[in-house]
Amino acid sequence: MNLFVQVVVRTLSWILGFFPLEKLKTVFAMLAKKVLGHRLAHNGFVPREVFEYCIAIGGGYLCAEIVVAASDGKSYWLKLRDSEEEAGWKNKYQITGVAIRATDSPWHFLSRLYSEIFGDNFAEVINSGDVTARLVYKGIETHDESEEGRGTCWTAVWLLSITEEEEKLLDGTWTRFSFDGLDNEEIVVHHGPMLEWVTNPAGTKSNVNVFPNGDFVDLRPAFKKAQ
Repeated sequence: MNLFVQVVVRTLSWILGFFPLEKLKTVFAMLAKKVLGHRLAHNGFVPREVFEYCIAIGGGYLCAEIVVAASDGKSYWLKLRDSEEEAGWKNKYQITGVAIRATDSPWHFLSRLYSEIFGDNFAEVINSGDVTARLVYKGIETHDESEEGRGTCWTAVWLLSITEEEEKLLDGTWTRFSFDGLDNEEIVVHHGPMLEWVTNPAGTKSNVNVFPNGDFVDLRPAFKKAQ
């Protein structure tokens, strides 16, 4: 960090510490304009370095996830979070998900999800037929994020049952977890209860709030916000 940046950071720290939030309208307006300009110029994307803080300032963000059901009808495939870009829950098994960007259409985020699941085999799977037609919408799930900036994630959730042939096309490191083995430390902490909800909304055992019709689950009661 060069001297000029150090001076700017110290000055901004003083301003933020001295003035109440409602007096910082101009600062937030400048930040919002900067972020919006970057999103419009980069297909809705903001840099990883500031993404979690954008979430924190907004209070939450939208996400989309596809739960991959195994061909045996009694387990789920979960993918290992082993990318260097993963900010939280590193080396845990997860339901595949993507953030929904400001410029996305439904096909944009679904395409990124398919790529996350099938990698370079994405086109082969899509061209083979009815993958999208087999998507079953399950509802909305919400949880608190673990990253330093924190924030709440509101997630649209789909279920995709795949065939034995499609299982061979999964990209990355995947492991199957049976319906009765979801309380597992290898799984991202809120994904176990989430999978319980996907399996049987009315019979979810974890300490979570499930709306009467079963299409919304709030996982926050079961987990304290990361400190």
